[in-house]
Amino acid sequence: MNRELLLQRLEENPFQPLNLIVYKMLEDAIISFELLPKTKLNSVKIANDLQISRTPVKEAFNLLLKEGLLEKYDGKNGYYVFTFSRQMSEALFFARRIIEGSACYLCAQHSNSVNVEQLRNYAERFREILQNKLYTQLDETDIPFHKMIVQATGNMYLVMMYEQLDKMIRHQSARNAHYLLSVGHVGYKMDGLASQHLSILNAIESGIPEMAQSAAYAHIDTCMEFTRLHPKY
Repeated sequence: MNRELLLQRLEENPFQPLNLIVYKMLEDAIISFELLPKTKLNSVKIANDLQISRTPVKEAFNLLLKEGLLEKYDGKNGYYVFTFSRQMSEALFFARRIIEGSACYLCAQHSNSVNVEQLRNYAERFREILQNKLYTQLDETDIPFHKMIVQATGNMYLVMMYEQLDKMIRHQSARNAHYLLSVGHVGYKMDGLASQHLSILNAIESGIPEMAQSAAYAHIDTCMEFTRLHPKY
């Protein structure tokens, strides 16, 4: 943990309690895969690194435990970074399939409400990133692409539901990048995956709701199938 980052956060949020700032720093490190699953957190070391007492660190641990980002194991002392299981991944994909499929359908009905050029930039950059294996940059285009479509529906309930998934979507994206970098070339359906954002965009731009929804479903299904066929993922 970084003392300079703590000071920066304190300067940006001078009235925020110290335990919440430490909580947010740890949360960011977990979501971004800076702290890997099953890593044991040492409150003494973190407090020493940040040059603060252990109390706000322990309070931050308890908040993360309630949120599910830290775990405690039977027969073991301490707090461990949670593991994003295969079941959790599939549950997230299932929820995304419902929300994003509906969002694409609605956007195709009102394609003039969508910033098509920005979506195209995201889609083309997504394809370049996958083709050039720049996996650490995936979240710069993939997440904004889907979020922009959901927000463009103007449906406050869809937007609210998607915001509830945001943290785990970002964690899953970081996890994907970590896995792809660790195994190198995987080959499986990457060319098809790289073009699926453009397929979604083209269907929305053409104003064909059923096609847009089907393209969104196909994209999520491809991602889900990839995780099922990679046992170490």
